[in-house]
Amino acid sequence: MRLGFLSRAILAVLATAAVSSPASADMLIELPTAWRLENYANENIVIWFTGASAVGCTNGRLAPDSAMSAQDRSRLWSLVLSAKLSNRKVGLSYSGTGNACVITSFFID
Repeated sequence: MRLGFLSRAILAVLATAAVSSPASADMLIELPTAWRLENYANENIVIWFTGASAVGCTNGRLAPDSAMSAQDRSRLWSLVLSAKLSNRKVGLSYSGTGNACVITSFFID
């Protein structure tokens, strides 16, 4: 299946591009239909109202790691929009609490 190949390829690219892995990370896999994507100045992306609020992220707020490249931020934006349109689940690995919940990797399921 082409979509399966694409999601594995994206995951492989992100895994090799990771600068470091957090000592303790959480994983979120859910449909992004209720998520709000916001794009701020300097390509800063924030995703609001995710299920991460249950584990201490304020308003379910998740944002990419500061080490994430502009290209990876664009991929994240595209992946979430694609998942919303196709009713597919998105997986996010993240760490932190409060307003400091940081996305370290992502995939479409």
